Amino acid sequence: MFSISRWQDPSTLLFTSAPLRRALAATSRPYRARIVLLTLLIIGGTLLPLAPPLLYRSVIDQLVHGSALEPVLPIAVAAGVLTVLGILLTYAYTTMASSLGRQIIADLQMQMYRRLASMPLEFFTTLKGGAASARLTTDVYTAEPLFSRALVGLVANVLMLVGALAVLIAVDVRLAVALLLVPLIFKFVEVNERQIRLLIRVPNELNTDIATGAESLLSTPGMTLARQSGQVTREINRFQRTVERLRRIAARLAELGTRITTGYNLTFGVATSVLFIGGAWLASIGQLSIGSLVLFLLYIRLVQIPITAIGGLRYEALGAARAFERVYEVITAEGTPVGKEPNAPVEQAEGTGIVVSVQRGDRPPRAALAFERVWFRYQTFANLAIPKPLALGRG
Repeated sequence: MFSISRWQDPSTLLFTSAPLRRALAATSRPYRARIVLLTLLIIGGTLLPLAPPLLYRSVIDQLVHGSALEPVLPIAVAAGVLTVLGILLTYAYTTMASSLGRQIIADLQMQMYRRLASMPLEFFTTLKGGAASARLTTDVYTAEPLFSRALVGLVANVLMLVGALAVLIAVDVRLAVALLLVPLIFKFVEVNERQIRLLIRVPNELNTDIATGAESLLSTPGMTLARQSGQVTREINRFQRTVERLRRIAARLAELGTRITTGYNLTFGVATSVLFIGGAWLASIGQLSIGSLVLFLLYIRLVQIPITAIGGLRYEALGAARAFERVYEVITAEGTPVGKEPNAPVEQAEGTGIVVSVQRGDRPPRAALAFERVWFRYQTFANLAIPKPLALGRG
């Protein structure tokens, strides 16, 4: 039906494919103003949560040095206000991203529907039953997270990660060294990611097979043919094998994802322990304040959250990118614009009222029949032989 361009090879990183980036840019171009506003909300909602821990450090250090409550109360209130503002901005950009993503998906769905409607008739003679509806539904909705969650989450988490690392290094480089343990997890992640990249494309293809198979069989012509040829049991078994394979792949993907999440948590647990022990030692010899130690413990969490989230979003984005690829290749497929069908030469068979329209050219000829001067009339009531029980009485 369509050629799969394989924009994103399983062995490559997400969004490193130039065709995929160009397709995303072309799709997002009509929404530039809303995307700019969304970006500003993301920046505000991501960077504001980095400020309260700095204020907490100031409050703790002043209290440790015997300060009264009055001088630190405004700082504590400011930390609370910034926290609330960060939550509100996060809610705003999450809601806006969801709305914008759904709008993009709806527009893609309409573009794909128009493109399919413009395809030549020869296209539909080779189209598998259910294939078009699978592209319009399964693939479109699978691609939605790419615009509503994945890209937004990627930007927000990268900003938070960069900001948190910058603050940690600025506060104390010695404790920031504990974060060197984090890259160790990526070796473990790489082993599992290799398997995930190989499996991530398969569910979309299996879901399409399920949809096309069910639509082909569960119809009057399909079921009639299957029963006449005694193939109903065979089709049911084939459907069961596909569903079972899909279940195994989904379970395997979930297991691999859980392994990676566990690896992240284990690594950050060890890093937090190392940081706490080192920070306690520095605090005991007077080279680190208690507030700075608390700051590091809070920020190690702010580093863990985006790294874990980026890992999870990446797998969702991989699946969504596969579906978006399938959607976009339909939109960009060559077709005959609706209402722009080429005119064909007209010939009339001698001695008949039939006009034959033949399309000549490189393609196989296409013929159309048009009838001229065709008429009919109903018989008069008097000429109809109506049984007496059904005859209408007079009066």
